[in-house]
Amino acid sequence: MREAAASIKRVWNYEKTINVDIRALQNMLVIFAIVMLLIDVENFKLGKYVIGGATLFAAVVCILCVAVLNRYQKEVYRIGRLVVIVLLALALPIAAVGANDGFSLLWYMLIPIFTLVLFGMPFGVPACIGFGLGIMLLFWTPVRGVLFYSYPREYLYYYPIFYWGFCLLTVVMDIFYKLYQILQVENEKKLEEEVQHAVDDTKKLMVNSVATISRMRRIPIRRNIPSVWRSIRR
Repeated sequence: MREAAASIKRVWNYEKTINVDIRALQNMLVIFAIVMLLIDVENFKLGKYVIGGATLFAAVVCILCVAVLNRYQKEVYRIGRLVVIVLLALALPIAAVGANDGFSLLWYMLIPIFTLVLFGMPFGVPACIGFGLGIMLLFWTPVRGVLFYSYPREYLYYYPIFYWGFCLLTVVMDIFYKLYQILQVENEKKLEEEVQHAVDDTKKLMVNSVATISRMRRIPIRRNIPSVWRSIRR
């Protein structure tokens, strides 16, 4: 239990220091916008203009954010959080009217991926918990009397359960993945330190060798001719 808590704390602190993967975020927003637009076509065909307008607004927000992220890459975290907050705010009317017979609300199962994987637990955990508690309050308490759509009993019961299960699964996968990233970073740093230590030792050896050579004195050469050589010349 202590090891699990230590791993969660380690990942939590690590996610505060890393940047958001802009390309991955843009790809997810594009996919989400395309899906929303495809659903929107069916909404307008069926005359569901209210939910169609909300879905269209969500798609437009995603497309605008994709364009804005290219220009304001330093603000990607704030922009991404704003998108998530807008989508979470739209969940209330979508759940209340039962958009597409409750099918549109199923897309909110992806909230853990959007928040936990891309933005980390410091933002993802409050967002996921807030949405989950809101759905539980809306489906499992007398507050469901305000719903305009009559959900099947099984839907009201199982949706929160599946959502929390998916959140737990995403958290576990995110922790393992981020721990792997942490291990990779630590190994790279350790390797860099070892290489730098070897380079420093090599430089130190070269400097010492040069200094030693410079201190060496030349050995004087004797100029006396051997007696044997003199005798040969005679």
